[in-house]
Amino acid sequence: MKNVKQYKPSSLELKDFDQKAGLVTFYFAAFGNRDSDGDVIEQGAYKKTILENKARIKHFKNHNSNEVPGVIQRIEEDTKGAFVTSQIAKTRLGIDTLIEYEAGIITEHSQGFNTIIEEFDAMDGVNRIKEVRLWEVSSLTHWGSNENTPVVDIKSLKDPIKLFESLNYILHKSNISDERGAKLNELYEELGKAIKSLDWPSKDTETLKPIIETDLLNSFKSKLKL
Repeated sequence: MKNVKQYKPSSLELKDFDQKAGLVTFYFAAFGNRDSDGDVIEQGAYKKTILENKARIKHFKNHNSNEVPGVIQRIEEDTKGAFVTSQIAKTRLGIDTLIEYEAGIITEHSQGFNTIIEEFDAMDGVNRIKEVRLWEVSSLTHWGSNENTPVVDIKSLKDPIKLFESLNYILHKSNISDERGAKLNELYEELGKAIKSLDWPSKDTETLKPIIETDLLNSFKSKLKL
């Protein structure tokens, strides 16, 4: 929709991560894939906005304009999608963000943009986005396309267990800030609610139960002195 800011997630793999240099390169858009809104972003959609608006495009965390972990150094398209390289700042937020990348907390990315040119393809039944105005790209610590839908879908035990293990690593073996640790506790509680809402087989529920009720909960209590 034109003149309405949209958010689109990307689950493409991290393109490059250099913790020592503080550089992260990631795809924020994939070309040719139909998303849940019935949209397909076409190659070349970012060409004009990169040329005209590159200096104003921001790197946010979870689409939060008050959290800017890095400064974009490079924006490009290839045949797979559009990607950026961001220089992560040596701030507490930046350091926390690098820790979360290394631990696997941040695994997806997203973008905020306005559609400039789009065409409906009646034959394929999709809306083809041909040009956008890009405002920001975001590193996500959740599943979903914006901060108002933090957990969209968890299809198996693999996702939450992997996240639990990553959180456990951060809380025990990293120098994550107390402020960020408190926010990760909110993520844990949010994820726990989502897990309880899923209709998994009882054996899977029993597999998760000790992790939820004992190991990880004690980790948070110890770290945050709850």
